[in-house]
Formats: sequence, structure tokens, C-alpha cells
Amino acid sequence: MRKLCFVLTALLLTVPAMATLQITCAQVDDTNQVAVNYSAVGDDGNMPRAFGLDITVNAGVIASLVSHNASFWVHPGIIVITNGNVTNEGGPVAPAADPGALGGLGTSGMTIEMGSLYDPCDPCHPDPPANNGELLRFRVSTDCTVTVAGNPARGNVVAESTAEAVTNLPTDCNVLVTPPDCFPSGGAWQAQYDAWVIRGKPSCWCAQWGKR
Repeated sequence: MRKLCFVLTALLLTVPAMATLQITCAQVDDTNQVAVNYSAVGDDGNMPRAFGLDITVNAGVIASLVSHNASFWVHPGIIVITNGNVTNEGGPVAPAADPGALGGLGTSGMTIEMGSLYDPCDPCHPDPPANNGELLRFRVSTDCTVTVAGNPARGNVVAESTAEAVTNLPTDCNVLVTPPDCFPSGGAWQAQYDAWVIRGKPSCWCAQWGKR
């Protein structure tokens, strides 16, 4: 059990902006995965403290969460605290029933809640997060444009000073995951075609068999 050293609501306090943060998204290679990255800009070194983000797609759905930055382990909408101890850290996707939250996984939009709490005396979270890195990664179901925007109800992006950070949000990126057909259907090719479809039409198969 880990004791919560600070009041969680402090993560969402906002005062006049001080720090600047760049948020970007990008497709990971030619997969259906999208990475959201952050980077502190300028010389103030004021690292990000908490993220309240709305991530949406203009086609298909956000299929699943692949990974998230363990330094931002506080998830206010899901974390469970019993007798002052964190018994379940939960995950970054805010429950759809929470005020101001999007539908979540399996829909066209999800709301992200991620904050950092650290203390040299905490064996699990002794160090602050880095000033830049990958915040999270998720899968989409089809070709789409991904848009990342702040969620005002959750403080948008909050800096270490608890000031609302100046960001480049909203920002977007295009994802192209539909590979070309490389098997004809029917006849002797049908079994290979069916296996290819079941596995999501991986484009790497086309290098072996050639495009149709």
C-alpha cells in the first residue's frame, strides 16, 4: 500500500499560465497505434504535472489503450483510496459517466486524466517525471484523423507550479492503417485471404505475396 502524500485536487488547480508544453500525436510506423507525446518548451524547466485531455477520431473508434506513462500514475476518476492508502491506481481513461467526459474506449472519443505524485520517501514513486516523453499509446480501428484537445473541466494541462500550462492544443495527426489488398478472394486463395482478413490485413504480408 502506498500513502497518498498530497491532496489529489491540487493537481487540477489553475492560476495564470507560466510554462509552455507541446503536445503531439503520431502514427506508430504503419500500425494502427497512435502515440501522444509531450515536451516542455523554454528554459523554465517547469515539467508537466497533470493532463486533462480529450482525444477523438473522425472515423471508426478508439479500440484500446496500449500503454501509458507510469510517472503519471494518478487517475482521479478511477483511483481507489481506502483509509488513506491507494488500493487501485486505475487507468487513464475517465469513466464516461463522469461530468465532462467522453464515451471512452470503443467510441469515437475518450477523456484522459493523468497526474504525477512523487516523494523521495515513496519507494514506488520517488522521482519526478521527465520534461518530455511519451504520455500514452492507443489503437484506432480504421483510417482517421486523431485530434487531441484540452479538457477544461480537468484543468487542461497543469504544470508543476499548478499553473495551467500554455500548450499548442488542439492538435491532430492523420492515421492510415488500411493496407492494400494483396490476396484475391475465392478459389485457391480463399484460405489465405480469410487468414489475412482475420489478422487485420497486415501490410507486411504483401511484401511476401505481392499486391493484387
